[in-house]
Amino acid sequence: MTEPKPKVLVVDDEPALLVALQDLFTLEGYEVTACLEPRQAMTALGQVEYDCVVTDLLMPGISGLEIVRTTHQRWPETGIVVITGAPELTTAIEAMQCGASDYVIKPVFERGVEFVVRRVIEQTAMRRAIRRKNEELSLLLEASRRFGLAEDLQEVAEANEGFERRLQALGEPEDCRTTLSNMAAQTRERVMTRRLREQARLGALLESHPDGIVVLDESGELLVVSSRARELLGNELAGKSSPAMARLREISRGGGAGEFRSPADPARLLQVRTAHVMDGDRPAGMIATLADVTENRDRELQAFTSARLSAIGEIVAGVCHELNNPLAIIIGLSEELISDAPHPWSDRSRRILESASRCAEFVRKLVPIVRRAREAPSALDLPHLLRAVLGVLNGQLVQHGIETDLDLQPVQRVHGLASELNEAMLALLLNAIDAMPRGGKLSVATRPDGDGHVTLEIRDTGEGIAESARGRIFDPFFTTKAGTRATGLGLTVVHSVCTRMGAAISVDSTPGNGTRFLLRFPAVHS
Repeated sequence: MTEPKPKVLVVDDEPALLVALQDLFTLEGYEVTACLEPRQAMTALGQVEYDCVVTDLLMPGISGLEIVRTTHQRWPETGIVVITGAPELTTAIEAMQCGASDYVIKPVFERGVEFVVRRVIEQTAMRRAIRRKNEELSLLLEASRRFGLAEDLQEVAEANEGFERRLQALGEPEDCRTTLSNMAAQTRERVMTRRLREQARLGALLESHPDGIVVLDESGELLVVSSRARELLGNELAGKSSPAMARLREISRGGGAGEFRSPADPARLLQVRTAHVMDGDRPAGMIATLADVTENRDRELQAFTSARLSAIGEIVAGVCHELNNPLAIIIGLSEELISDAPHPWSDRSRRILESASRCAEFVRKLVPIVRRAREAPSALDLPHLLRAVLGVLNGQLVQHGIETDLDLQPVQRVHGLASELNEAMLALLLNAIDAMPRGGKLSVATRPDGDGHVTLEIRDTGEGIAESARGRIFDPFFTTKAGTRATGLGLTVVHSVCTRMGAAISVDSTPGNGTRFLLRFPAVHS
C-alpha cells in the first residue's frame, strides 16, 4: 500500500519566494498548497489537516502570527515553520510561544529550509503516531475493564462490537485488532467455563434435592427435569399435551399448590408447588417441585380413619346395646305367646319371634365389624371376614335387587388388623352397591394365587368409572357422586389399608359395563 504524500501549506505574500518554495517541496515529494493571500490560507486551514505549515510572519492584512495561532488551535499536532526577516528574532520567538515548531531566517536557502521542513514533518508524524498509540492503549484498557466485568455472552458480543467500531475509526491497526480479538475470545471462554461450572453446580443441586424439580419456558416446553422428577412422573413428561404437564399447568393457574397421583406409580401421592419464573417484569416460565407425600397422607388418613371408626364403633355399639334389651323382651314374650296363645295369635307371635331373632342376629354380626378394639395385627381368615361383612349388607343387596355370586375358596390367611380389613371390604362392597341403583350382579371371589399370595376379586355390573376419573379414584375426598353424602374417602381408605398390608390393587372398568377390583395380598406362611 502506497504511503500518502505529506501535505504542506506554504503562505507568503512574495510571489517569487512562494513559487520557489512550492517547487522545492514538490520536488521533495510533498503535496503542496501555495497561498499568496493569508485569507486563502485561513480558508484552507479550516478544511484540511496539513503535516506542515510554512508561513511568512510579516504580511499585510492577516499576520503570520495569526496563522500560527489558528493552525495550533485547529490542528495541534501539525508542525509550523515561520520565515522571518527580522534580525532580532523577537517575532520568531513570539511565534514559537504561539505554537510554531521552528523558524527560518531570510534570505531562505533551499537546503536549510528543506531540512527544517522535513524534520518538522517527521515530528508531526511522530506526534500523531504517539496519539494513535495512546488511543489504542486507552481502548484496550477500557476493553480489559469491560470484558473483565462481563457476565454473559450477549454482553461480551455487544462490548466487542462497540470496540470494533471504535477501532475502525482509528484506522484498524492490526496489532490492536489482534489484541482485542484475543481479549474477546478469552472472555468468552471464561464466561462459558463459569456457565458450565454453574450449570454443573445447579445440576448437582437438582439431583441431590429430595423433591422432583421441573422447569418450563413461557411456551410450556421443558427446560430442566431432575432425575427425581423423571422417577415420579415417568414417561408422562413427553410433550406439552401430556396429562402430567396439563395437571402442572392446572395447578399453577389454580394458586400454585395441589396434589395428584404419580402417572408412573398410582400408589404414590404427589404434592406439587409451582411458581412463575420472571425475566424482569416479564413471565419467562414456571418451576414446579414434586414431593412424594404418600407416607404422610397414609399416616394422616390412618389417624383420621382410626378416630372415625372408633367414634362410629362406639355409637353403633351403644345403639346395639340399647336394642338388645327390648329385643330380648320381644323374643321372650313371643316364645310365651306361641305356647300359650290360641290360633291365629300363635302364628302371629311366631312371625314376631322370627323378625326379632333376625334383628338380634344382625346386631350380633354388626358389633364386631364396626367396633374398633385395641387390637394387634394377626393372621386373618379372608373368606370368614367377607361373609360377615356381606351378612351386614344383605338388606341393602335385597333392597337394590342385586344378585350375588360368591366363590369364597379356602385360602391362606393374611396379616393385618381385622377392623381395617373389614373397613376396606365394606368400602369396596358399598361402592359396588352404589354403582347398581337399579339392580345388577355382584361377584365376590377369593382364591389362592399359587405364588404365596391370596387374591380378592369384587366385580359389579354397574355404571363403571369414566376414564378421566380413573386416575384419581384413590385421591382423598375425590368422589364421582356429586350431590350425595359421599365423603370421597372410601377408596382412599382401601388404598391405605392395602398399602399397610403389602397388597397390590388393580382396577378394570368400562363405563356402562361395570368395575372389577382385584386385591392381591401376601399370604401368611405357616
